[in-house]
Amino acid sequence: MIKLVGRTGGHWIFYISAAYLVGSLWSWIVGVPAIWLAPAYIVCLAMPFWLPPLGRSMNLKVDWDIKMLDWFRNYGKSEGSVAEDMNNVVKFPELKAALPPVPEPEQPAKIFYRFGITDNNRLAFSMGYNEITMNKEGVQGMIDQLTFFRDQLTEDEQ
Repeated sequence: MIKLVGRTGGHWIFYISAAYLVGSLWSWIVGVPAIWLAPAYIVCLAMPFWLPPLGRSMNLKVDWDIKMLDWFRNYGKSEGSVAEDMNNVVKFPELKAALPPVPEPEQPAKIFYRFGITDNNRLAFSMGYNEITMNKEGVQGMIDQLTFFRDQLTEDEQ
């Protein structure tokens, strides 16, 4: 099912536009002029941008208020004052010896096929997701079929 109420700008535009449509249809049906409806629609559409907490709640990048506060915080400071502020910073010690490179862990081996004996005296052959189990006669029959088809192959001249 589609998520009807989400916290994105698209959901905001959709629901504000739906409210505008309902309001304009109501004013048209009743016959009341709704001069205030269009400006209210524009104000509501722009609300996430002039109300930053609302914009952040809808995952929009609205950081003009933070930039404005930083501008006021740094207003009146000269370029030299930043260097004076750096005198209070504790210097980290330099790394003297480089650490040895960490060996990459070995990748597990890829198993293409597997033979094994089961608990009820059968031979199991697994390849990929498929597995067959055979008794002694089944194993002999498979050996016979493999030798028959091997003899039909043409020899490579390499």
